Amino acid sequence: MPRPPKERLIESLPPVDAFIPRGLPPMLMQEVTLTLDEMEAIRLVDLEHLSQAAAAEQMEISAPTLNRIVTVAHEKIAAALWHGAALKIEGGLVRISPPGCGHKRRQGGCPFQQAGTQPQDNPPPCPRCHRHRQEQPD
Repeated sequence: MPRPPKERLIESLPPVDAFIPRGLPPMLMQEVTLTLDEMEAIRLVDLEHLSQAAAAEQMEISAPTLNRIVTVAHEKIAAALWHGAALKIEGGLVRISPPGCGHKRRQGGCPFQQAGTQPQDNPPPCPRCHRHRQEQPD
């Protein structure tokens, strides 16, 4: 019996949930679904330019697992672009990280995520990931 899949940590939900090509009637359009963990892996590796090892650590998965996720995501994106299919972003076994700078270590959290850290006008970036803290919504 296979091992149950492990939740993947994502920083946040993407700002959009679909991309639709122009010029095709919706009833003739195919759909390709990109899961939230695939989208997060693509964001970390291709947009943030993290190494696969660093991206895997941030998502709290192994590097080989991240490599498989990125490979499948690239195939899905290429297929959607080539065939003119709509790209939906949804699903997957994920959990969203708490507000902070965006990274989380296996042992403990980012110091910017700890209680008692007061926001400043120009807070220094996180010494580990070099990102600025995201403020919690009121």
